[in-house]
Amino acid sequence: MEVGLLMLNSQNIAVLIPCRYNSRRLPGKALKKIGSKPLIHHVFQNTLKSLSNIDIKADVAVCTDSELIIEYLEKESIPFYKTSSNPINGTERIAEAIKTYNLEYEYYIDVQGDEPFVNNEILLCVKNSLIKYKGFEDIIILPHQEINFDEAERNSIVKLVLDNENFVMYMSRSLIPYLHLKEKSNLKYKKHLSVIGFTKKSINKYSSVRNGNIQILEDIELLKALESGTKILSPLSTSSTFSIDTNEDLEKARKMLIQNNA
Repeated sequence: MEVGLLMLNSQNIAVLIPCRYNSRRLPGKALKKIGSKPLIHHVFQNTLKSLSNIDIKADVAVCTDSELIIEYLEKESIPFYKTSSNPINGTERIAEAIKTYNLEYEYYIDVQGDEPFVNNEILLCVKNSLIKYKGFEDIIILPHQEINFDEAERNSIVKLVLDNENFVMYMSRSLIPYLHLKEKSNLKYKKHLSVIGFTKKSINKYSSVRNGNIQILEDIELLKALESGTKILSPLSTSSTFSIDTNEDLEKARKMLIQNNA
């Protein structure tokens, strides 16, 4: 049974945290401990803390199909929406929750369930961009961070190419743009960050169109939105989140937690 949600706010924002148990690269990662608490608890806790720090009141809930995760959420009185096992990515999972539970918010912010260090700046960046483009109903906000060549070489990191107004032209796991004339040390790549803002219209449109060929090839969920004609704005974020994808990432997060608490 779903735990009661937090207080609805005047700006009509829901922050939804998609989370699954059977991760391909790190099975069961949502419940793996970082310090004394599992990953999903850190994501929820830091989301609430960050929203409070920047005075954004929002309803916050986890979206999951896992009974093991739900058992933990119920024990800790963390709000959640139960979804089916059909969604193949986080955006599909929150879109299903919105449809199943007839949610009616003006804006949705997707904080991926493997982002334990979500922070004030990136949430404010997403929220401010959604408000700034209020009249532009079919838009997705996808902040980016500038990274160097060595980090960009990892195919687990999605890179963006933007136009002059910071709208996404393409995104890929490959090194884009291709280096033809410049030295690699001179180019800053743009990294896709995993906190995403949707309008009511853009998340509904996302859920109504079929998965695209490029999306399937690249395994990048927002390529479906790009293929269907949705505009994706990517403002520069001055900070970054850190996702947990591998055991190495998990160990890094544990060390960061110790350092932050020192």
